Amino acid sequence: MYKKIAVIGVVLSLMLSGCSMTGLVVRAEYPSSKERPQTVDESMLQAVQEFSLETSAELLGKNSGNTLYSPLSLYYALAMTAEGAAGTTREEMNTLLGVDNEENFAQNCGDLYRYLYRNQDDHVLQIANSLWMQEGVEFREEYQQQMKDNFYASLYAVDFGAQQTAEQMGKWVSEQTGGLLEYEYIPDPSRILTLLNTVWLKDAWQTQFVEAGTQDDTFYHQDGTETQLPFMHLTDEGMVYQGEGWTRASLPLRTCGSIVFVLPDEDVSLTELYADANVLAEALYGGTSTSAEISWSVPKIRIESTLELRDYLEEKIPTAFSMEADLSAMLKETSGYISDVRQKAYLEWDEEGVAAAAYTEVSVNESAARIDASIPMQLNRPFLFAVMTEDLTVFIGCYT
Repeated sequence: MYKKIAVIGVVLSLMLSGCSMTGLVVRAEYPSSKERPQTVDESMLQAVQEFSLETSAELLGKNSGNTLYSPLSLYYALAMTAEGAAGTTREEMNTLLGVDNEENFAQNCGDLYRYLYRNQDDHVLQIANSLWMQEGVEFREEYQQQMKDNFYASLYAVDFGAQQTAEQMGKWVSEQTGGLLEYEYIPDPSRILTLLNTVWLKDAWQTQFVEAGTQDDTFYHQDGTETQLPFMHLTDEGMVYQGEGWTRASLPLRTCGSIVFVLPDEDVSLTELYADANVLAEALYGGTSTSAEISWSVPKIRIESTLELRDYLEEKIPTAFSMEADLSAMLKETSGYISDVRQKAYLEWDEEGVAAAAYTEVSVNESAARIDASIPMQLNRPFLFAVMTEDLTVFIGCYT
């Protein structure tokens, strides 16, 4: 499974009304490793982390059963939308995204993009964007340039009513995600702009599990039922963190970060770990550390999850969902409002590595201490996990 690809797909569908070229206008040129900055503005990293903690705690708390969510995917989707907003709409989005300097925000997004970007044969972490513009509609040149320079977006001029456009968009998504993620678009003459974003992640465990050691065992679900699952086994040295009601340890990936596992104590409900952003932050980053030999027992899992985000986001950025929405930094003569937001996600891991996929769709319509120990991490009951890179949460989920 290591050869499989982890993907985060983000789809911003902007259905407005009003570049008059057909097909590719500008092709994105991705940054080289030489362009990777040594650091990223600390306020940007803090903003993304706080957004991840707040939205993760709230969204995991609103959903029952197995749930998977990509805060990094939603953040970039909303960041690109915010760059096209103005007035109260932009102010509300700035608050949600933690933007304290609007003038530098796009540059900071670009620096983070360049900081995270990796593309080698054995590991990939790539964010790709594309802007699909309805022929005959006027889009602001400044917005297009910003999408190109700091979001590395390819620009297309198309006819949204044509089947050819649907096929072209589907091909782009397939190419950017190694064929793992499919985007289905039904021709819609009322749409005038679609912004597509993908994040492609591929990596292996730093220390791989031995397939011969995988054995079936019992997983005890949150609802009291039991399931026989294949469990992977590994003994490795590492740091274990313990807090009030939980134990945390991580399995490093070869290049792109690690997967953090938080196991609640047997008398603690998993939901207590994400009661709010502060509790989740403590579970993911806090606790008392111990150097230990860790006996891992990890179930091979596959999660598919769909999150309907309109109601959740409408409480945070209400103007963007109203007829008073201001997207004038994106469009010259057309007004519009966000009509729907949805994210679908997929994740699996096996003895060799991890693969994950998600896409977020935003639709806009026209408006008028150190101790030696031996500690087991037997993940045979509901647990929290997060795929992290550079301390930023790419995926977070719970297996129940």
